[in-house]
Amino acid sequence: MDLREAQLERKVNFILAKLRGTKKLDLFEPARVIQGIPLEQSTRIMAKFIAQGKFDHIGLSEVRADQVRQAHKVNSHPSH
Repeated sequence: MDLREAQLERKVNFILAKLRGTKKLDLFEPARVIQGIPLEQSTRIMAKFIAQGKFDHIGLSEVRADQVRQAHKVNSHPSH
């Protein structure tokens, strides 16, 4: 796990800790594209967190249509 993945995981775990198991985190949506991490890589990281049961869906904000298509191509995160 690289430093950026660890930072993202810390943020997700912080949110989950604040919820204290009282609610489920259905969607994780970074406020914008994560600087320094290619969109495909950040999508793979978030898909890994989905597989771990941390949340169910990935949201994208402040992205262009071509970036949505890039993220969708990541095979490790099937669409539903």
